[in-house]
Amino acid sequence: MIVDHAPFERFKNRENIILNKEEFEINWMQIRGQSTTWSSPLNDHDLLKVDKANIKLDKYATLLRVKYGYSNDLAKKEINNHMAEFLIPKKINKKII
Repeated sequence: MIVDHAPFERFKNRENIILNKEEFEINWMQIRGQSTTWSSPLNDHDLLKVDKANIKLDKYATLLRVKYGYSNDLAKKEINNHMAEFLIPKKINKKII
């Protein structure tokens, strides 16, 4: 087995992570589960709103803006940082045969 790290180089530095709506949707259940451990003011009621949203990333960012008073850019940067915490290990450990 060969481990190919090249596709995941962007995950080495959190600042280089580009927030991807598809990845957010795919990983939503893990993100949802982690949300309460991220010192987030989002509660279960807020997360249910995200569950029902067509574009979960946008709804999640909106809730962070409302709860924290973040700008759109700051909300997305915060989401990037949290996604990096669990996406980096998943991406680095992915094995390609």
